[in-house]
This record gives sequence, C-alpha cells and structure tokens, in this order.
Amino acid sequence: MNRSTLDTAENVEAVVNVSDLDYSIFKTFKPCRNPRGNPHRSKVKHYLDCICTFDIESSRLPDIEQAFMYIWQFNINDQITVIGRTWPDFFDMLQKIKGVIGNYWLVLYVHNLAYE
Repeated sequence: MNRSTLDTAENVEAVVNVSDLDYSIFKTFKPCRNPRGNPHRSKVKHYLDCICTFDIESSRLPDIEQAFMYIWQFNINDQITVIGRTWPDFFDMLQKIKGVIGNYWLVLYVHNLAYE
C-alpha cells in the first residue's frame, strides 16, 4: 500500500488513494455491544465499532451557475484517510466496504450534508 503520513501531536494518520485502500482493515473492527433488555432482538442492527467521516471539496462556476466536486476524503476511525476524485470511485469504495463488513452497519458522518 502506497502511503504518506501526517504527524499529529498524538498519532500518525495514513493517507491513501482510493485505488490503494486495503479493505481488510474493516475486518479488524469489532461489533458494538447490543443494549441489554431489548425486546426486539430480531430487528436489532449490529454496528461496527468504527466511525467514518466523509467530506468533499467543490468549486462553483459563477458564469454558468454550476458547481462541481474535485476531490473527496473518507476517514476511517481516525486512522486512514482515503482520497478520491470521482463519484464512481466513491460508490465503488462503498460497495467494496459493504462486501467486507457484510450485514454490519457502519456509522458515517458527512460534513455539511445539506450542501453535498
């Protein structure tokens, strides 16, 4: 995996291109514990103990009143930041993640969702 690192005061974070992401990292996250006393066990969603974030950078062309995305970032549990340039790359990455995590749910926070 080709990576560059960003040193922070507390940890080292890897930055990878979407084509270089090792999806097996999602196998390392354990499921969250279910709340006790839930009477509807068959309908409980099982979440992975992993928080992901997503953000895009965009620009607007005022002459034709159109905006476009030129890069996106997807952070995995504050450990790896994945960068990509196109929507198909992003949706392909999500499909591959779903293939690894199976029936588990993944929490994904989106920065400024109303504008994305």
